[in-house]
Amino acid sequence: MDESDFSRRGTKTPLVGKIAIVGVGLIGGSLGMAWRRAGVAREIVGLGRSESRLRRAVELGAIDRGTTDWAGGAGDADVVVLCTPVSTFPAVLKEIYFSLKPGCIVTDAGSVKASVCRLVPELPPGVSLSLIHISEPTRPY
Repeated sequence: MDESDFSRRGTKTPLVGKIAIVGVGLIGGSLGMAWRRAGVAREIVGLGRSESRLRRAVELGAIDRGTTDWAGGAGDADVVVLCTPVSTFPAVLKEIYFSLKPGCIVTDAGSVKASVCRLVPELPPGVSLSLIHISEPTRPY
């Protein structure tokens, strides 16, 4: 894919204003690339601990910009996607809790759901939890 593919993004009508991806590794970066290509959001922001990895995610076209300020990066996001290990979700939510706006949807790319569902009482009023379930087919189609 070349840069011209991303320049066409501006001609599409985004579904949301801002998506914040917490963790832009393989899964978060792949989601960001797909959403950028599809023009799903006006802005996709990566939240991470490593500035060099965030820069690389920008270079690869996974995100529009990256930040190590998780609360600031999640601020005004319409959708926040947790792409960190499930065990880190409580700490991540604690970090971004006060910046989540009413109407924001928090979702995840974790492999288990029961522990994520227990986080619902920890979300601010007006913030929704929507879980992603990805499974591979058990037989060829």
